[in-house]
Amino acid sequence: MGIDEIVKSIFNSQQEQKSAAHFALNGSFLPFRLTSRKNDTVDLILELTNISGGDVLASVAVAVPKGIGVDSTMIAREKNLRVGQMKADESKKARIPMFSAASTKPGVYPISIEVFSHYRDFGHVITSIKKEFEVRVV
Repeated sequence: MGIDEIVKSIFNSQQEQKSAAHFALNGSFLPFRLTSRKNDTVDLILELTNISGGDVLASVAVAVPKGIGVDSTMIAREKNLRVGQMKADESKKARIPMFSAASTKPGVYPISIEVFSHYRDFGHVITSIKKEFEVRVV
């Protein structure tokens, strides 16, 4: 295997990775942190941008660890949002509330976000990207 073949294989693998990413995902928390051992709420604000160059059907899955929840009872730890059809270069924002309770301990909690690109309907997944954010609890 020559140097030309190695460079070609690296270039091809980078092209495949680039074509698999249909979205750019940014997020922030408002306010910046949760209060421990108290009923409190923070909003995760997600901005999703279609960078695929064509129309895409999208959905978002949010997962939080034990200690915080996506509903006020703290029972649900996952939330799924159907974003819908997105045109090329279109951006959409979503606000996802997260809650702490009297049992929430101080620390840094990872929030896992997965964005799916669908074919035909929400039952058929083409590709997905996964990103983690961290929320501080003080």
